Amino acid sequence: MASKGLVRTTEAGDGDHDITADEEAILLEANAYALASHFLWGVWAIVQSHISTIQFAYLVRASLCYDIFTGIRNRAAMS
Repeated sequence: MASKGLVRTTEAGDGDHDITADEEAILLEANAYALASHFLWGVWAIVQSHISTIQFAYLVRASLCYDIFTGIRNRAAMS
């Protein structure tokens, strides 16, 4: 999940205020892109594990992407 502290620092210069509607919108958009990114890189890694001739732990990479994806998704669902 995108850091609330980062949004607050970028937007207001301090981190000592409640999150605004604009900040919440930024966080939601950032999280949507993060989810999509990790999902697609995971799919890419699975495909590469089957077609690539390069020796690389593609399935390990896919698993890491999936773990990050589910972590972001679960944190977003809680908030």
